[in-house]
Amino acid sequence: MKKCVLTLAAILFIVLSACRPANSNFQTVGVEEFATIIADSSVQRVDVRTDSEYGEGHIAGSMNIDVKKADFAQLAEDQLCKSQKVAVYCRSGNRSKKAAAVLQGLGFEVVELGVGFNGWKQAGMPFEQ
Repeated sequence: MKKCVLTLAAILFIVLSACRPANSNFQTVGVEEFATIIADSSVQRVDVRTDSEYGEGHIAGSMNIDVKKADFAQLAEDQLCKSQKVAVYCRSGNRSKKAAAVLQGLGFEVVELGVGFNGWKQAGMPFEQ
C-alpha cells in the first residue's frame, strides 16, 4: 500500500510539473514600481481590457489591445516593438497575467501590474478618460 501511494504521488508530481505554464517569467510588480517603470518613455504601456473598459479610464500613454480577442497575439506582434519593455495591466490583475504570459512567450520583456487598474486608482495614481 505504501508503495502504491508513493508511486501515485510521484506520478501526480510529474503531471503537475508538466502543467505549469512555461511562459511565467514575466515580472509582477506593485503600483509604485509600475509607476517608476513606465516613467521611462521607451516602455510600451498596454491596457489589455476591453475597448469599453479602456474608454472609462486608463493610464496615460497606454494603448489598448484586448487580451480576450482571438487575435491578441497577432495584434501585439503588429503593434509592439520587441526591443522595448512592455508594461501590461488590466482591471484587477487576472487578464494581465494571461497577457503577460502570451507576450513573454512571443519574446517580449514584460512587466505586469499585479493589482490592475483598480489598484492603480485606489493608490491615487493619475489616469485619463
